[in-house]
Amino acid sequence: MDFDYLHLYVRDYPQARHWYQEDWGFALTAEYKTSDSLTGIFQQGQIVLLISAPLTPHGAIADYLNLHPPGMGEVAFQVPNWSEFCEKLAEFNLKTDPIIHPLTQEVGMTFTAWG
Repeated sequence: MDFDYLHLYVRDYPQARHWYQEDWGFALTAEYKTSDSLTGIFQQGQIVLLISAPLTPHGAIADYLNLHPPGMGEVAFQVPNWSEFCEKLAEFNLKTDPIIHPLTQEVGMTFTAWG
């Protein structure tokens, strides 16, 4: 299993964008909006960060931030043996949901291991 990206949830996107670009040297490679959030994709070498902030009081990012402080919302890994990994998830009775990878647009899955 290899690391893919970190997805950070923040309240103040412009401040976070400035901090990661100016203070940490990350390059902004893309930005996209949904009906309820703004996300930037930042990269420095092989490190990829997604930084999202809510645009409305309700939605996935806003709902998360209503329950948790700003910070890491997702950690993504690349899994080479998908079927074996799915079997392991089933053994632990972890609920999975389909997800579209924000960088490649490939279909994958997400699961909550804690929280």
